Formats: sequence, C-alpha cells, structure tokens
Amino acid sequence: MTPESWSPDSQRFAWIQCHSERDGLYVLDLDTAQITPLSDLVPESFAWSTDGNWLAFSTRTPVENDVCKDRIDIHIVKADGTNLRNITEGQSMCALPHGPAGWMGYRYYGIAGDVQWVSP
Repeated sequence: MTPESWSPDSQRFAWIQCHSERDGLYVLDLDTAQITPLSDLVPESFAWSTDGNWLAFSTRTPVENDVCKDRIDIHIVKADGTNLRNITEGQSMCALPHGPAGWMGYRYYGIAGDVQWVSP
C-alpha cells in the first residue's frame, strides 16, 4: 500500500488515513496549507497523474465471506476533491487463484491493488 505521496510538482502531499473517525484519502496544498478530503473510501493504494491534477486509487470491498468474492474498484478524483468517479463500477473481480499455501491475493503481493498512471 502507498500510504503517502508527493504530487509530481511537489506542491501537494496526499495520504491515506485509516483506523480513525476520518478514514479516507486526503491532500494538503502547500501554498494554502489547506487539507482537502478527497474521499471517505479507504484506498488500497493510490497514484498521482503525471500532471498532478488527478489521483487514481483502488478500493477492495468484500461482497461475501469467501475471500474470492471481493469487489475491486478503481476511482479517480481531481486533486481539489471534485469529480470523484468510480471507473470500474459493477465489475466484480475474482482473478487471483488459491495456491497450496492458501490465498495468494493482491493484498500480499500488490497484484491489482496497486494503481499506476501510464503515459501514452
């Protein structure tokens, strides 16, 4: 999990806050010292866009007690907290197999939980 990260222009700092009353993804603007909550969802990981205007983050939501019944969604949000969108809504994922030692999921290996921006 990426708990915190500087924007590409080093003007903002984002972090994941969990295990508190105010769980979610936050960003601090260094010019104004303003802290903006981007989402009350708790990301597995997040990444800045190359221009620093957007963040992408993944969330994992159990839909059943079976470990292979999680919903993994990727969201995008502007760095000012506007335009939050789920870009994978409704796509239940169960792409990772069980191995001899049990569940070999992305939580342990970073598979499907790590979001990255890719330049064209």
